[in-house]
Amino acid sequence: MFVFRLVSDFIAPLKSMCQQDQILMTLMKLRLGLKNADLALRFSVSASTVSKVINRCIPIVAVRLKFLIHWPSKETVKRNLPKKFRKKKYSNGRVIIDCSEIFTERPYNLKTRAKTWSNYKHHHTFKFLVGITPYGAVSFLSSSWGGRISDKDITLKSRFYNKVEYGDMIMADRGFTISEELALKGATLGMPPFTTGRTQLLECIVLDARQISALRIHVERAIERIKNFQILSQICPLTFAPLLGDSVLCGSYKLTSKANQVILMAMLSMSWPFLYIKILRVKVKC
Repeated sequence: MFVFRLVSDFIAPLKSMCQQDQILMTLMKLRLGLKNADLALRFSVSASTVSKVINRCIPIVAVRLKFLIHWPSKETVKRNLPKKFRKKKYSNGRVIIDCSEIFTERPYNLKTRAKTWSNYKHHHTFKFLVGITPYGAVSFLSSSWGGRISDKDITLKSRFYNKVEYGDMIMADRGFTISEELALKGATLGMPPFTTGRTQLLECIVLDARQISALRIHVERAIERIKNFQILSQICPLTFAPLLGDSVLCGSYKLTSKANQVILMAMLSMSWPFLYIKILRVKVKC
């Protein structure tokens, strides 16, 4: 597999588990969200060994896959603009941003409990910022923050503005009141208009809002694909919180540019047969 070839040299074998089994276990944990006790039964090891492998391998996989999430140049974005973005009004679109939240357990510490409470989700959550290019590749991914943080604050603290260049158009939801910050960079904000205090919107404003929403929907689809990794769609245990940011990065690597996807599929087609044999053996055993 592509991931195995990329990280195998950085993972030391254990007495009870070889490198292949460790990587397979890590991928199963991320993709299927299996419990440690389940993985221990499948691989005939103790639960403590599973915890040790997961805590060690996820950061390694994330570091090795991090290069796939990069901020493309303005020329690259313009050269690959979809037809919907080629209109004069949206031709400067550089990135579409949005935040997503992952449920977590209620912390014992009161300060931590306050920082992770999300008024939007009515639950304790971790929040991260995702940015995708107009052609659908993840180009920006922040670290995880407590669910209490606002969209505006997470955009500032994640140093997103350091990526913005003069003339860029950033597309976002109404929660991102960052037009002034972008103006300092010579960039513009494209988002649906606010309806508060208005009894009726003009026809041109309604049409503009529909167009922006139709373009913005792609980032929500990207986040949905990231959360196809079941470990991110479950309630995150507090013990797993230090690995959450790396898990999000691992879930994002598939949403790379088309060229990278071709490379990934080509390398996947050359996967080593023993990994498929191991997968079949695990399925039969369970």
